[in-house]
Amino acid sequence: ILSAKHGIIEPTDEIGYYDQRMDTDRARELNDDVVATIAEQVATESYSKVWVNLGKDYQPAVDGLAEVVDVPVTHIDGAGIGIKGKQLKQLVSSAHTTPAYGD
Repeated sequence: ILSAKHGIIEPTDEIGYYDQRMDTDRARELNDDVVATIAEQVATESYSKVWVNLGKDYQPAVDGLAEVVDVPVTHIDGAGIGIKGKQLKQLVSSAHTTPAYGD
C-alpha cells in the first residue's frame, strides 16, 4: 500500500487520520524509499513478479523499479479504478500465487 503521507505501509500497519493527497512532486519525493522497500521485499520474500496498480499521480513513486528488481514488473493499465480492479482480479485469479500474508 502506498500512502501519500507515509510511503509504503503494510496492511497491518495502524495509521492515524491524515489529509494529504498524492501529487507528482510527492510521488517523486517518495521514489527512493518506495523503490528500495519494494526491492527489499522482492529479494527477501523470493517474489517471482511484481504487479503495480497505481493511479497516474502515484506512478512516479515507482519509476525505476523494473531496473532494480530481477523479476517482471507489470503495470496494471486502465482508465479508472473499476477497470483496474477488474484487471487485477483477473491476474490474481489466473495466477498460481502464494498469499503475501497468511490466512
